[in-house]
Amino acid sequence: MGIFTGIEDHKASFDANYTRAGHYIALLRLVAIKQNGSGDDNFVIEQTILHVINDDDGKGHSVGEECSHLIPNHGKGKRMFMGNVKHFIMKVIGCTDEEVTEEIVEGVVDEKSEKAQPFADLVVEWTGRTRLAKESGLPYTKMSYQGVVSLEDRLERGLITEDDFKELKEAEDAEE
Repeated sequence: MGIFTGIEDHKASFDANYTRAGHYIALLRLVAIKQNGSGDDNFVIEQTILHVINDDDGKGHSVGEECSHLIPNHGKGKRMFMGNVKHFIMKVIGCTDEEVTEEIVEGVVDEKSEKAQPFADLVVEWTGRTRLAKESGLPYTKMSYQGVVSLEDRLERGLITEDDFKELKEAEDAEE
């Protein structure tokens, strides 16, 4: 019996890169329900940073960096779970609080059907602010999504060049 006996029964451990303070434009890659090591469900938004508007004095993310916004549905995070999920959905869809339904959220996290992952490849704007948890005093990042950012808006704001715009627009049109 060696030191690695039973390794087949364990999941690999990866270092997570969670969202940090700053102001960003990011490409959504995946929105899903994922379980942590204890079997608890988390709403996970995986994204790639496309533009950095403010990097919190160098402590934030950089262009090309992949990060995850994890909304826990367990422990102390459970009481904020529904509200935080609803905020994200509202801002991406551009709807009201009342229009976010269970059916809509289930469709957003769907990874199996033909219509799976409707938010994948959308570009969104968000800000993160460091806050201290009331009970523990530990820091966390309070996320605020502003919504989807169009190619035209990115061009107007000087985030992409005219050449980038044309290239991205052609690729977008080819997908439709």
